[in-house]
Amino acid sequence: MNFIDVFNFSKYFKREGDGKRAKIGHVNEVIEELTALQDTVDNLPEATVVDGVTITGAGTALDPLVANVSAAPNYKVLTATVSQVSTDAPTMTILENTFGVTPTWNYVNVGQYQLVFPSSVITDYSKVWIYSDIRGGEMNAHFGMTPVSNTGISANVFLDGNPADNWLYFAPIEIRIYN
Repeated sequence: MNFIDVFNFSKYFKREGDGKRAKIGHVNEVIEELTALQDTVDNLPEATVVDGVTITGAGTALDPLVANVSAAPNYKVLTATVSQVSTDAPTMTILENTFGVTPTWNYVNVGQYQLVFPSSVITDYSKVWIYSDIRGGEMNAHFGMTPVSNTGISANVFLDGNPADNWLYFAPIEIRIYN
């Protein structure tokens, strides 16, 4: 199969007397290549798996780029924003949760909180990745999270090295547990 030079379409056109471009013989070559590519897509088996990704052929005439591609990530995720005021337990707005259970927050002590899952979700601490941050640009404030059991994650907020409340305001978190 020949390749179409997509970076130099000018070779498929020529200048006419008025300076405008007109298509020349290579247009037939372009149509032949698109048709061959479409035939390839149309003849894909019902479901082809390549590197864990399932591809199904479903192209339409001269639309060779239409293919249904789906791949499940190899982790479960909880993405949320967290806020905390006074001595209340933090609250969160869940943006995405693929764990199948919804965790709740507990207030433990000043600057210490725990995110508790109703069932075991952590089976191997080495497969847990956690991102947490305090927004607002405070260089002396820190928000960290660490798994402490198969159902719990400890969260701590420090200001100038000391535990502190009232520093979580829509703080983003993401917890991934890899398979």
